[in-house]
Amino acid sequence: MISKLDPKEQSVGAMIDRVGWMFVHVTPSVDDRAHCWFSYTWGLAVMFGWPELIRLDLGRNIAGEMLNAAVREIKQRARSCRLQACN
Repeated sequence: MISKLDPKEQSVGAMIDRVGWMFVHVTPSVDDRAHCWFSYTWGLAVMFGWPELIRLDLGRNIAGEMLNAAVREIKQRARSCRLQACN
């Protein structure tokens, strides 16, 4: 199925296959009155059963660092919980 996608879509699929998730950053257009940047995760719900995350009004680098840190922390807590037999 991935071969039916355009190159950009294939790169998204490849990233999620390799890492399990990714984040997407959306920038406002010049004509956008709201002028709001946002970033969101893609793949957390399917790969880990977690809700997707969204971060508003931050640039790509800062939002990416925050989302990456949040996913690392969630993974660590899930791993610790499994080791301690949490419910």
